[in-house]
Order: sequence, then C-alpha cells, then structure tokens
Amino acid sequence: MRNFYHLQVLHDEDAEARIGCLIPHIENWLNGTLPLPRKEDMRPIGVVIADAKIDIPLRPIRDMIYKGVAEFTLLRTYNDTFTPQNFSKAVYTVLRVDGPGMIGHVKVTLGKSIWIDRSAPISAGLILLISKPAEIIVGRDSSEEHMTSRTSVGLAR
Repeated sequence: MRNFYHLQVLHDEDAEARIGCLIPHIENWLNGTLPLPRKEDMRPIGVVIADAKIDIPLRPIRDMIYKGVAEFTLLRTYNDTFTPQNFSKAVYTVLRVDGPGMIGHVKVTLGKSIWIDRSAPISAGLILLISKPAEIIVGRDSSEEHMTSRTSVGLAR
C-alpha cells in the first residue's frame, strides 16, 4: 500500500465528481440507513461496527476508492466528535456535509477522501464512508505504476 501521512487529502477530481453525481441516487437510502437520533440518543461515538448490509448501495462509490476487499462502514456525526477508535489507518470519504465539514484541521466537501492515521476531531453534520482497504486507488496519479496489494481480511467487496 502507498504511504500516507495523517490527514492527507487524496485528491481525485474525477472520483469526487462521480461521487457527487451518485449521491442524489442514494440520498434517501442514506437518510433511512442513518436516521437522525432522538435527543436522548446523542452521545459521542467511540467504536463503530462494520456492517455488510450496506454493501450493494455503496459498491459504485467503494469501487472508486479501493480495490479488493476492505472493512468498511458508514458514520453519521450528530455532534463534534472524534474518529472511531477502531477505524484509524483508514480512508474517510465524505458522502454528505451539513455544517462546517471539518476532519481535523482540513475542510472537506462532498466526495473528498482523506487518510486518517490516528484519532482526529470531526465536525457534526457529516456522513462518511470509512474503509480500511488493502489497496487504495482514490487519489492515485495515472502515472503511478499499479502496486500489488497485500492480502487483507474484509467484509465484502
């Protein structure tokens, strides 16, 4: 896998534009999958659980981010919080921004992917696809040679 630094934005205008075009088609699904909580349910998130039930609707987006298998999940932030403890060394791709849209000190917009190496603050109002893949393709310069991915245990492709 390529080497990344903490909070590195994985610039890929093509992937960002394509994700922006796909989001309207899955927006109702996203809202139904990640409904707004009741007031008493609002608490910081420490650990999220990967779920294979989100596989099919997100496949076109995941195919733009990585190759092979990966552990992945969705996260919706209701409060300013921190990245989940069990999803560091992962790619965070923004599927929705309602609010300031900050991950660490980086302002993010729809379709942006950012590498998170360790815990970082994230603002309220984000829906993020978090993936821990063996081989990341988003942000890869077309002149880079294709790298061989290492084996990874994952939930789905």
